[in-house]
Amino acid sequence: ASILDAKGGVYGAYGSLLPNLALSLSRTESRTENSTGADYIGGVVIPRPLTDTRFNSTTPSISTSWGILDLSSWAGLSAARQGLKASRLRRDAARNDVALFTRRQFYEVVKAIKLAEVADGALQLARDDERRVKAMFEVGSVSKSDLLKAQVRSAQSEFDQLASRHAVTVQRVALASVMGIRESDLGLVDTLLVATPQTHDEAALLSEAAKHRPDLIATEAELHSARAAHASARMARLPYVTASGSANFNGKSRNTIIPATGSQSEFSSTSDRQLSAQVALRWDVFNLAAVDARIASARARLDRAREAEAALRRNLASEVHQQLLAYNEAVEQDKVA
Repeated sequence: ASILDAKGGVYGAYGSLLPNLALSLSRTESRTENSTGADYIGGVVIPRPLTDTRFNSTTPSISTSWGILDLSSWAGLSAARQGLKASRLRRDAARNDVALFTRRQFYEVVKAIKLAEVADGALQLARDDERRVKAMFEVGSVSKSDLLKAQVRSAQSEFDQLASRHAVTVQRVALASVMGIRESDLGLVDTLLVATPQTHDEAALLSEAAKHRPDLIATEAELHSARAAHASARMARLPYVTASGSANFNGKSRNTIIPATGSQSEFSSTSDRQLSAQVALRWDVFNLAAVDARIASARARLDRAREAEAALRRNLASEVHQQLLAYNEAVEQDKVA
């Protein structure tokens, strides 16, 4: 959805740079009743009689306009392109996050299954111990309190077994939710754990993260987009050049005058074509308040983009170091286990 939104911004930026073409067919009808007045001709005032006037015309036309030189629009196109690039990179980062969340949740399911197996073994052990203590109680070797303690341990183990099986179901539902499917369609989960410990060079990991992390590259693209948007807003203060033109084809009009006293008169006119063109240098002098608001908004976006990029850069080394420590700790814990 963000990519589609960014593509819309690119199309809009192109729209401000490419020519606009419009076709029209206009039909005009007008009627004036009981019109009177006078004309001043050669120093003599000649009164006009009371008349009715009717006018109609049909005009097919084609018109075009084009911003030939608008630096603000060109900078806006650059900002839109960088925004589209940032959206695509953020999608890649989101896909990486989905893969990571899915893998983590998979191991949560595996852990829940392993804990359920441990709970099953603990329950079996507690029941065996309870039978042993009961047999010893029947022959008088242990007291009744020892038998009650064994029964409590069995009951607690049964509760732990139920809780662990419930935890497996909960984790399977969470995994299915992350994968976007129903829990019933998930199938069996492979619980065979095979891990080969590896050694990593922290400097190499840091260099690779700086070059290939999609979220970091996306923030850089967003920063470039914010800079271009800020430049576009500032360039809106400058004059710009536009070109426009229009053409009318086979225009027809008829004017009918009906005096109150006398016969009516009709005047018709036709034209094969009528062409016009214009090149203008425009400058929005009295629109500075809107331009200032646009500049302020673009500056705020630029400041946020700078801080986001700087924050990722600042935290990159510590994140890589922290994750490497966590990995080495997990390897050592596996050896201890």
